[in-house]
Amino acid sequence: MNRNYYLLVFIFIVVSSVFIVSCNDDDAVKDSSVELGLCPDENHPHPIDLGIGVKFACCNVGAKNPFEDGYYYAWGETEGKKWYGNDNYQFWDKDFYPLMDLPHDISNTTYDVATVKVGKTWRMPTLEELHKLVDSCRYEWLTVHGVHGGKLTGPTGNSIFIPASGWIGEEIKNIYNYKYNYQGVYGYYRSSTLINDNGPESIVVIGEPLPISPYYYYFNAVEAEGMFLASDSIFIHPQGLTSGFPVRAVYLSSDNE
Repeated sequence: MNRNYYLLVFIFIVVSSVFIVSCNDDDAVKDSSVELGLCPDENHPHPIDLGIGVKFACCNVGAKNPFEDGYYYAWGETEGKKWYGNDNYQFWDKDFYPLMDLPHDISNTTYDVATVKVGKTWRMPTLEELHKLVDSCRYEWLTVHGVHGGKLTGPTGNSIFIPASGWIGEEIKNIYNYKYNYQGVYGYYRSSTLINDNGPESIVVIGEPLPISPYYYYFNAVEAEGMFLASDSIFIHPQGLTSGFPVRAVYLSSDNE
């Protein structure tokens, strides 16, 4: 009887494992980039020439294709984390204020996650380059295999898809669970540039920018510029340094200088 019991347990474990693997395969984001004309092949990332003076990657840092979220990063950090906040931010001091020993722009430095993770021919976009993307491209909201995001088409007719990956913050037990905030609803993307003394820049292609409250400024005295996208809008918007946001890299070449 004991032998039969263990045999049944073994069969149950094997069947369960097969079922779990099957579910994971079904949950994988399908790569339709070639079919949709976004990429020449499935060997990502590709530098896409949108005709705006800088070539953006076809997918996020850490993503296997343009429809995956990739990894999330605090500004200036090059490793992903389970949660993001002031307490585990690498550059936050004991007085609840960010350490300002970082350059004003970290593109193509040791603090640039695109350069560190993807390679020396890639880097984070600057504020100016995000402006070019938002200013010069036609924007439309798409849903591809259940993934919501924005498609940006440049003067060349080439396009990139940017998933609405949301963001990751702190997880406070029994109060809030900030993990993957607004995933599938909003997209928050980092630039390499800190906000200057003149304050944040904001431009609108579609819709109206979100209001920025005094509360936000009080708790984020030092912020970075970034890009926000939703179903009806895309614009430049300030971002806190300590939250986890995805990164869309640009290709480092003479065309980008």
